[in-house]
Amino acid sequence: MDVPICSGLELRGLLSALCARLRCMKIKLGARLTLLLLGLFVLVQFAVLAGLYFVARSPGFDPVEQALLALATLSLIAVVGGAFTLWHRLTRRIMELASAARRIESGDYRDEVKFVRGDEFGELASAFNSMQLGIARREQQIAYQAFHDSLTGLPNRASLQQQLREAIDHARRHHEALALMMLDIDRFKEINDTMGHALGDLVLIEIGRRLRAALRPGDRLARFGGDEFVALLPRVDEAGMHAIVERISQVVAQPMHAGTLELFIDVSIGMAQFPRHGDSAEELLRRADIAMYDAKQSHSQFKLYEEGRDATHLYRLSLASDLRRAVGYGELELHYQPVFDLRAQHAHQVEALLRWKHPQRGMVMPADFIPMAEQSGLIRAVTDWALHEAIRQCAAWRASGLNVGISINLSALDLSLGYLPELLATHLQHYGVEPGLLMLEVTETAVMRDAAYSLETLSRVKACGVRLAIDDFGTGYSSLSLLKRMPVDVLKIDKSFVSGMASDNDDAVIVRSTIELAHNMALKVVAEGVENAESLAMLEALRCDAVQGYLISRPLALEQATSWLSQAAPGALIRKLPNRRALA
Repeated sequence: MDVPICSGLELRGLLSALCARLRCMKIKLGARLTLLLLGLFVLVQFAVLAGLYFVARSPGFDPVEQALLALATLSLIAVVGGAFTLWHRLTRRIMELASAARRIESGDYRDEVKFVRGDEFGELASAFNSMQLGIARREQQIAYQAFHDSLTGLPNRASLQQQLREAIDHARRHHEALALMMLDIDRFKEINDTMGHALGDLVLIEIGRRLRAALRPGDRLARFGGDEFVALLPRVDEAGMHAIVERISQVVAQPMHAGTLELFIDVSIGMAQFPRHGDSAEELLRRADIAMYDAKQSHSQFKLYEEGRDATHLYRLSLASDLRRAVGYGELELHYQPVFDLRAQHAHQVEALLRWKHPQRGMVMPADFIPMAEQSGLIRAVTDWALHEAIRQCAAWRASGLNVGISINLSALDLSLGYLPELLATHLQHYGVEPGLLMLEVTETAVMRDAAYSLETLSRVKACGVRLAIDDFGTGYSSLSLLKRMPVDVLKIDKSFVSGMASDNDDAVIVRSTIELAHNMALKVVAEGVENAESLAMLEALRCDAVQGYLISRPLALEQATSWLSQAAPGALIRKLPNRRALA
């Protein structure tokens, strides 16, 4: 049964009030008893004097009458004596209760209030002891909750920081090394957003259990907050760290079952060592966090802190803070790179590429801020702005007589959130743009992060009438069976294959095979990264549908793109390319 919790201040206030109440009771009771005893004393004195006077004036009293008078006098004296005794006992018991209350107020719950009598004071003492036991239990629970995570039962941030300081002091005195490991669950926000917080809580509990099993007996694990866990590893060298990481990788890689659902969880791990990477708790925590972020960015699961990364980390934090205002302040913009149709000899489409025109740092590329947007929860606002701007510009070009479609990239997180189809429908309807003019590009890697849910989202997007493309095809890990199930219209061959196909036979084979595969599946093919006439000639010979790259045009700002599209009449551009005769 849960014990009701109140704060230490409330308990101490309650006990202080109780002590004051008991002191007040003592004062009031003492005053009343004093008045009573004074009255009795005066009454006795008056009776004794009156009796003596009466006896003295009445010598005719017989011995019986004198005895009765003496007995009455002694009775009065006994009453007074009894009253004094009662007063002393009452005040002593009240003082004992007040002393017990002061002891409890100071935090001492060891001794009980002892009364052997079964009267009202005995009952009051019993109630005192019950209250003392209840307060002790509540303070224990408060202390436990102050230093433990309520969900996983692990020590929390405050506990870990205290343990880390003590461990550093111990390691410094004994000239020992220790390591601090920070671990973050990849895509945990997606799990919460798409599958609910209840399942997210189960994931946290299970990950905490698995991490405890993977660590050594003397290691200390804490939930640092959100989906972050921190482990304190005393007396460990670099080889020992790698062994621990390997055990963690093995236990985390096991599938997690929630009903009929099977989840595969990935983690990113960063480590920092004392005294190599810092000699304070704050330094080690900061540098383990930096290493963890580097591991997440490089998709390498584990990174040890590298010297000089603090400046990069500060830059990232500053950029993340600035990104929150970028949308509202109009700092985001789209640049447009033409996609040239080799059959129609015309640039029928552009790819909208997101840029951030930072007021101090200049042009920031998507690779530098999209991951931060995903991690900070800003990706929805960024995607909403990009889709809105692309569709608005498509409508503007159509109104000016330019029949140009627009493609735009989606992040991996966009596929895991359910708002995308509704967002598209809203913007398309608002600007009256034909859905077929818009194409959304996703990478194989983004789809593979959660294939089942991604396919469902893509099917809903496809139902809106827009076209879909697989971007950077050939660099991910998707299978042909997955490709067959994806409702896509276009394959975009990654530039890493296209740029070298004129000089590397393997690249040329990959490009040719991809084009044949796509055509056999009734898909169009766009080759990215076309930078020389030789590659262009080979792609046209292989019946590639469209090309994109610096040979055609670099990404252009809006005014430049509009001017380029207006001047690029069918066939005009291709005649201006160098070595045009190679295409004959």
